[in-house]
Amino acid sequence: MQRTRRTMNVEEAADYLRMPLNTLYQKLQKGEVPGSKPGKRWVLYSDELDKYLEVNRRNSVPMTAEEQNEAILASHRRKPVKSDWRKKHECKTPKTEQV
Repeated sequence: MQRTRRTMNVEEAADYLRMPLNTLYQKLQKGEVPGSKPGKRWVLYSDELDKYLEVNRRNSVPMTAEEQNEAILASHRRKPVKSDWRKKHECKTPKTEQV
């Protein structure tokens, strides 16, 4: 899916985001919503607003069946037994001669 870089004014962006106009102005002033103000008016880009919506979403995107299968298999992998791991990774220190 290719994103288009279309410019919007604040009214169009508020309608696009389904957000009250005053709230959008506040978020722009705080820097929470991406936008630039080259003069007196704010300019927003649709692709940046799409990215803003994706990053700030509350619910995660549902996984595909293949991703779910991989997650289940990864959670059921056998973990190494501690006693075996210790035997393989013991540090052998050289014995010093006592005089």
